[in-house]
Amino acid sequence: RTRQEQEGQSREQHSRQDQGGENFQSQQRVHSSPHPFSTEYELLAIPPGSSKEEIKKAYREAIKRWHPDLNPSDPEATERTREINAAYETLMK
Repeated sequence: RTRQEQEGQSREQHSRQDQGGENFQSQQRVHSSPHPFSTEYELLAIPPGSSKEEIKKAYREAIKRWHPDLNPSDPEATERTREINAAYETLMK
């Protein structure tokens, strides 16, 4: 895993713990995708039911972290950016 993936997972773990949820690692599922996200909320590291403002803030942070122009040496950056954009579009409907 890349350091960015580990940092993102670590933030997600803390976010879930801060909200009274179980540790994210104990809830991980087996996926065919190379990314451990099963929902748009998990991809953006926010809890279900987040406000539009929280979604927008999480989206902007994720795009900054994964944008291909800011990560030219990371081959996953383009795919991750597509996933983040799709999650944002879905959640903002």
